[in-house]
Amino acid sequence: MLAYAVSVEPWERIAELEGQLAVVMAAWAAERAELQARIAQVEGKVAELEKLLGRNSSNSSKPPSSDAGSAKSARAENANRKARRAMGRSQGKQPGTPGHTLSQIADPDAVVLHRPDRCRSCERCLDGAVVLGGASGVRCARPESRRDRASGPAAPL
Repeated sequence: MLAYAVSVEPWERIAELEGQLAVVMAAWAAERAELQARIAQVEGKVAELEKLLGRNSSNSSKPPSSDAGSAKSARAENANRKARRAMGRSQGKQPGTPGHTLSQIADPDAVVLHRPDRCRSCERCLDGAVVLGGASGVRCARPESRRDRASGPAAPL
């Protein structure tokens, strides 16, 4: 029979390996707890970002212009705008149609004079001033240059 020289008894080796296994398992448990905490943190951040992405003008105070393309297409389009687009027309006066402008007439029903408080050119007070111009505006008899106005206050009329 062959005899083997064994320096350590088998149960001592098993006890040594069980000790090493306990150290490795404790390290894995600590790493697992750290990873679970990190996963919970990342899941919270993802939930917050999904909440922000889900906001649009219909469920928040954001303006409609800030909606993403898919949210814009989900909104109902104005019926008038939809009909105009279907006909190929743009907003405003259409080409070829007559314009409407309010023009002056020779014999008006009433004339209302609007008198300004100050002269447009020299900014002097116009209380009691004589009207020199016609319907186009009121000006002083002696308008100053801008250089004269910059040097000091305007003299009364």
